[in-house]
Amino acid sequence: MRSGATNPFFFTGFVVEMMTLSKWKDWSKPLLYLSRGDASVAIAPLAMKRTRIGLCHARFLLEPYYSSDFVLRDYEPDACMRHIVDYVFEKLHCTILDLTLPAESSSVRILQTVCKGSSTFLYQRYASGQNGRHTVLSTEGGWDEFRATRGRNFRKYFKGLERRLDQAGSWRIVRVSCDGKDPAAIERILAVEKMSWKNVWRKGSADENLSMILRACNRTAASEPDFKPWACLLELNGETIGYCLVLEYKATAVLAKTSFDDRFRGLYPGTYVLNEAIRQLFDGGRVRTIDFATAIPFHRRWSSTRPWRLRVTMCRGKVLGAVLGFVARNPWICDVFARIHLPIL
Repeated sequence: MRSGATNPFFFTGFVVEMMTLSKWKDWSKPLLYLSRGDASVAIAPLAMKRTRIGLCHARFLLEPYYSSDFVLRDYEPDACMRHIVDYVFEKLHCTILDLTLPAESSSVRILQTVCKGSSTFLYQRYASGQNGRHTVLSTEGGWDEFRATRGRNFRKYFKGLERRLDQAGSWRIVRVSCDGKDPAAIERILAVEKMSWKNVWRKGSADENLSMILRACNRTAASEPDFKPWACLLELNGETIGYCLVLEYKATAVLAKTSFDDRFRGLYPGTYVLNEAIRQLFDGGRVRTIDFATAIPFHRRWSSTRPWRLRVTMCRGKVLGAVLGFVARNPWICDVFARIHLPIL
């Protein structure tokens, strides 16, 4: 998907793999593509489903923590967005278009412009939950300056983790490529995931999202020289006990997945290997922004910068528009809508 996107999750390999996830089994997955001559000018990967009460609901195929968005070129973006919105409602016969986008995305302003004065009602509010924001960290200034700004406790904490590892045995950090050329590296990552506390929650089934990302990395790396997927592994006594999967693309790195072997929880391997991946990104000199994808509390150890994502819901028809407007002004009603399987707000 060579469309000028800066988010690696918009590449064809990722979109194709996401379509295979079991969560989309009962959804249709239209990929809207606008072109001018031989060049693409707009792309929108969507997922659609009819609810139990008969409404057709559309959303982005990408999850919010992938910073889902429209891919728009500079060629008449307002006109392209108008075509997309009209197609969703008129050709695909959707009732509700429910999107989560980065608050800083230009798509938010364009959607507001397209819907203003039209028959399309638009309501926006800050997204909720841990995916409502995402922690970001600038690498400006270098690693030593960053450590200094985090204070003495930051340095002391990680020195303490190193002492714990020293007491546990022989350990080291290993960096491996995740472009598919080293199957053994992928097996090591999957082996850690099988021993993760999340595996109990998944009742022993494989992490489908992780497998999808690894397959997509293999698909994408060969055709996109600026895309560099890799992982930091933490080894203890010859056994891999933690990893952090990093997706580098141009000046941005996404910390796509961090996990650890739950038997070594007391050593905090996930925290240590994540910090080591961040240090390597600082030292690498290519990346300017590190995106943690989500904003869980322990990310504050590295950064308190947490941009919002916005929930934008659109519909057509005065009655449904009035209902959406009422719900937008009264967020407590969300639980009621969830119970009747109306996936809005």
